[in-house]
Amino acid sequence: MGANMKKQFHETAFALVCKNFFNSLYNKLNKTNPAKFYLVCAIVLGGILIFVTPPFQVPDEGAHFYRAYQISEGGFLPEHLEEGTGGTLPRSLQVVIDTSIPSNMYGNTDVKADPSLIKKALSQPLNADDRIETSFDNTALYSPIMYAPASLGIAISRAFGATPLVMLYVGRIFMLAAWVAALYFAIRILPYGKWAMAVLALSPMAIYQCASVSADAVALSMGALVVAWFVKLATQESCMSKKQWFLTLSLLLALGFVKQPYSLLGLSFAFLPSRLFISKKQKWQFIVSALVVVIGVTATWYLVSTSYYSVPAWISATREINPNKQLLFLLTHPWTFLHALANTHLSTYSDGLIMQAVGVFGSLEAPLPLWADLSYMFALLLAIGVSYGQKIMQKTQRILLFTLTALSFLAIDVLLYMSWSPYAALDVWGLQGRYYLVAMPGIVLPLIGSLEVKFRRVKSQFVIISLALIVLITSFLVILKRFWIA
Repeated sequence: MGANMKKQFHETAFALVCKNFFNSLYNKLNKTNPAKFYLVCAIVLGGILIFVTPPFQVPDEGAHFYRAYQISEGGFLPEHLEEGTGGTLPRSLQVVIDTSIPSNMYGNTDVKADPSLIKKALSQPLNADDRIETSFDNTALYSPIMYAPASLGIAISRAFGATPLVMLYVGRIFMLAAWVAALYFAIRILPYGKWAMAVLALSPMAIYQCASVSADAVALSMGALVVAWFVKLATQESCMSKKQWFLTLSLLLALGFVKQPYSLLGLSFAFLPSRLFISKKQKWQFIVSALVVVIGVTATWYLVSTSYYSVPAWISATREINPNKQLLFLLTHPWTFLHALANTHLSTYSDGLIMQAVGVFGSLEAPLPLWADLSYMFALLLAIGVSYGQKIMQKTQRILLFTLTALSFLAIDVLLYMSWSPYAALDVWGLQGRYYLVAMPGIVLPLIGSLEVKFRRVKSQFVIISLALIVLITSFLVILKRFWIA
């Protein structure tokens, strides 16, 4: 009898300890700041992925590395080559890309990374004087701002005698740091919807891209900053200060150098509330200056970059690509283009686009399990719901921001239809779900207050954090299995 009572006592004590532990954990999670939660998760997972992801295993990272290196040497504009567009770069860059991973690894989940190849590539010297023409058509037209963090890291590490592969890893660190800082600031300045922005920022695909030298890191940073700044100003009661005016124009200037479709987000600043200005004259001065900056910079870089554009030989060999001819077809056959949009977005292919926006790793051959995708989307829905009832933008601003974001998505489709799809194609070629992540805050934040979705804040925040952590851990395991576990 004594033994049974002792056993019951131990079981009761253990149950009380577990209950107190989970109650304490529950209370701490419910008090978690969304900006700090994002900061910790992004630094931890992003920092791990910098080294867990083998070299050049983020989509197009090799081409991004070429462009970032070119800019680090002051080559702000690309070069016309005999075969495509690119630059005259050290031969060792191409050697490292070709030899640091198994040649048959791309898209093949049965082939894993080889530590011995990476170790050997780490010692491959730069030999900066031994140069060859290097084509990287798909990234050569991106502006220097898109690679500023990575190029800075590459330049600094090169000054210390780093090898090309070490430069890649340093470039990854600088890109991740820039993205983490930008998104942390974006979450902090938002007057509402902080959890929605945090969950968006913690998209596993976003972290995966930003833990590389991909230009997506800067694009994602600019998209979040511009939308967050617009929301802040749109809900502000006092007049805009000179400092805010200057910061707005600076953001629009930088946005103009990002991919052209996202510049549409900048047009939203022309519709800020009149209460931000002391007079109609001042308002129109701001509108004109904002439009001149965003449209002028976007148009200027577009004209400059397209003067270097040429259809890559490997594409023209497989299909007819003629942007001007395709644009004329689009304008004269709008119903065919709408048919192509429907085939792309209202078919089973659209499911893949959604999965890619959440997390499909490697060369798009290592997706998250479906339950993880659904968990992430449910966490995002909860994050939208917990902001219900807070002071939000006026309906006019919400509709405007949502519409401009939708138009930026359409612009992405149009550009890919013109530059990547065969003539008169019945779907849009080359479209990936991650392309929509940049402007996604412009879709999610206007939904707050527009959708009649509301949840109890305390319980919802606990679920949001729990689901986000589960999805991020699952993402790490999927990436680890794809590249390292046979």
